[in-house]
Amino acid sequence: MARVVVGFEGSCPQSDKGVRQEGRNRFRVFPSWRPSPGISEEAVGHSTRLGLRLANESNEGESVVLLVDWQYDEAPPDMPRGLSQDRFMSYRDFVVVREPGPEAWRTVMGELDGSVTCFELSLPPGETEVHWHPPYTYTRSEAFVDSLRGHPRVQVEQIGESEEGRHLPLLRVTDSGQREKRRPPGADLIMSSTAPDKAHRALWAMVDRVRPRFFVDLHNWQNKHSDGLLGLEPRLRERFLKFMPDQVEFGKQWHIREPRPVSANRPERELMGGYCRREFGAGGVAFEFPWFGRTPDDARETGRRAIRALLRALDEPSPGVWLYDPPEKGFTLSPCW
Repeated sequence: MARVVVGFEGSCPQSDKGVRQEGRNRFRVFPSWRPSPGISEEAVGHSTRLGLRLANESNEGESVVLLVDWQYDEAPPDMPRGLSQDRFMSYRDFVVVREPGPEAWRTVMGELDGSVTCFELSLPPGETEVHWHPPYTYTRSEAFVDSLRGHPRVQVEQIGESEEGRHLPLLRVTDSGQREKRRPPGADLIMSSTAPDKAHRALWAMVDRVRPRFFVDLHNWQNKHSDGLLGLEPRLRERFLKFMPDQVEFGKQWHIREPRPVSANRPERELMGGYCRREFGAGGVAFEFPWFGRTPDDARETGRRAIRALLRALDEPSPGVWLYDPPEKGFTLSPCW
């Protein structure tokens, strides 16, 4: 028989309390199970992550039925329970799978029924990883940051820690020149000057110190067939699209959203990009790149292409558009996980 393994770094659910066996090699998992209510997209009943391992300890292949149930009966009263009506539920019809040995991930499609997705998997002997998207753990991010220490163009600084003791690194990519440089950090959280969370306070202090001139928010979203290009000033966007058109090789078209007005008064809570726009007059853009149809290597190259295209667009003169220092003059990235 096969069994479900959770409780490792990056697993979701985080405990076997979020797993129910319903027959031989038939399992129902609740990604929304949490040891505490949580907040926002990490709240009970409102998960946007999935990660588990299926262990086959026999010497032969096993067939497994995996029911991913995105509901959770113990969700707080103010959390939405109607995921079957959620416009994002239709995007939860696939997982990525990696069998023992190979590094490559493959996409497996499932069958949706309300808020439950059913997958039929054939497991070779050993442990098979199943995630909604290829995982990127804290351990891997720490290894990446460590690999940059000593690089002649990278300065690594720790700006604080999260409540759980995780490091918050600030990576400044620059040369050794002493001139003033414009620096766009690349993290996005809901900011609050009175937030009790240590990570929020550290990020708030970092942004006030850096005073960025341009803000980049780059991450995944659930839409399968479109890439998000959100909030980029129209003339700058026109130049950007010349350097990075639709990625039709991955079945993607740009979904464009115009910049939204920023409140003149500071609200109690807001996204970091809005804070930077109002307080420092920063430009900004949000890139949203779905994993569906992309390998990890594809995703890395897509991110690199987007940053290169943005820097080239910012570096080209155009009436009425703020000019960015050339790429060789450096910029700052502040990754958060």
